[in-house]
Amino acid sequence: MRRFKWPLQRVLDIRIQQAGAQRLQLARLSQQAASVRREIFSRQAAMRNALDALGELTGVERIVSQQEFMRLSGSEKTQLDRLESKLAEIEAQRREKAGEYQKTQSACETLEKLWEKAAQADAKAAFKLEQKEMDDNFRIGFARELIAPKTGAED
Repeated sequence: MRRFKWPLQRVLDIRIQQAGAQRLQLARLSQQAASVRREIFSRQAAMRNALDALGELTGVERIVSQQEFMRLSGSEKTQLDRLESKLAEIEAQRREKAGEYQKTQSACETLEKLWEKAAQADAKAAFKLEQKEMDDNFRIGFARELIAPKTGAED
């Protein structure tokens, strides 16, 4: 039996590869976003812990520690702002890549449906061809049987 060949098979294969690559990019961006979020949360937790520690101090120690905390909190705030903008940038990239992935996935699904229809049509055509060959063989055999007794009787 002949093998089914679809003219758009290479296009489908390429789309599937693109979808796989885009899925990896999405996973990588999600990991980066998670890493930045962890860093933001750990820095915020460190700031809260430092504030809690200040609340437990008294007198001169508290004043000195508060001054140090206030001095460091400005740079920490700058770092947190930088991390939040980086997170927003990563999330924007992730949304863009998710849209691209969705389009590619949709194209793959469409191509797969077209492949299924073409394969079904090919199978149907092959079945019809096979049925036609069987009918032709039957007719030839039947005709031989009709002719064979007449030629055999003349001998």
